[in-house]
Amino acid sequence: SSAGGRRGAQMATFEVGHPDVMEFIKAKREDGRLRQFNLSLLITREFVEAVKLDNEWPLSFPITADELETDELDLNDSSQILWRDFPVKGKYVTNEEGLVACRITKTLKARRLWDLIMASTYDFAEPGFILIDMVNEMNNNWFCEDIRATNPCGEQPLPPYGSCLLGSVNLCRFVQKPFTSEASFDWDTFGEVVAIFTRMLDNVVEINGLPLPEQQSEIERKRRHGMGYLGLGSTITMLGMSYGDKDSVAFTEKVTKRLVLVGWQVGLALAEEKGPAAIMDEDFEVTQKMLRLRPEMAEDGYQVGDSAKGRVLHARYSRYMQKIATEDPELVEQLAEKGCRFTHHTSIAPTGTISLSLANNAS
Repeated sequence: SSAGGRRGAQMATFEVGHPDVMEFIKAKREDGRLRQFNLSLLITREFVEAVKLDNEWPLSFPITADELETDELDLNDSSQILWRDFPVKGKYVTNEEGLVACRITKTLKARRLWDLIMASTYDFAEPGFILIDMVNEMNNNWFCEDIRATNPCGEQPLPPYGSCLLGSVNLCRFVQKPFTSEASFDWDTFGEVVAIFTRMLDNVVEINGLPLPEQQSEIERKRRHGMGYLGLGSTITMLGMSYGDKDSVAFTEKVTKRLVLVGWQVGLALAEEKGPAAIMDEDFEVTQKMLRLRPEMAEDGYQVGDSAKGRVLHARYSRYMQKIATEDPELVEQLAEKGCRFTHHTSIAPTGTISLSLANNAS
């Protein structure tokens, strides 16, 4: 709980296509119920598109082979069955592409559901929105994780038993001659601090103190940490810019890009010095789902049943790392060859308590 005085928060997420979605939207309206929960909907691209086109929206849930036989359902009847990605396969009916057969229990206008969500958000401040397709598409561990939730503040999507150790850099400390016409940002020192801080956060993984063995195994295998910053608004003002103008947006992009690139450079150096995260050296079997999500893998010669190293799937085929490659292609090639010390590096988290305690209320 923040500053030791705020109650601890919990997170509950729910599929926008689940048969009980309308009940979930209204779940917190009863006074005192679920007070410590952030309730958020997992919003898919298909739902957003259905809202735009004013289409019907099917509510569905996976079926087992027994249910398929007992209820005499036809897998080829689109009015009965919807094939979609689902995080748990288990005993559910699945096709070759890794899609799960879901029984359609009800259809309604997508805009009707959208209006209910908007009204509830306006009147009750919930449910929140998680664009879950984008979360999974941009996840560096796309090949072995199917994320269904974030932490309660929303900045860190995590898999089951996942943990991400967070830390933030105070940007105000790098402003020279603030509030003057000669104000400037010390980029060299900022880069040095990010490099040292990256090493520090990686060291924190070693003393994580997580209570469950599953949590410890998860963080030691992938070594996630999340470096962010605080004081962006104050820094922009100290540099003589107005928050939100073109110059401030360009500065924000530049400082974020610098934080990211230095972090991955240090991740490569740490992999050479101490060894990469364990997942980087693991072998993963190429599946039909992988090829569906990353068609460029087939173009590169991968077939179902082939083996691929975690470091290659992470650096070369992660949509996020592909963006890094547009800035520093040689760095990403080195990461694909040698692996990285960690799978994730940055996370811009809320910093209210940190700002009050060490940054003189920077904002």
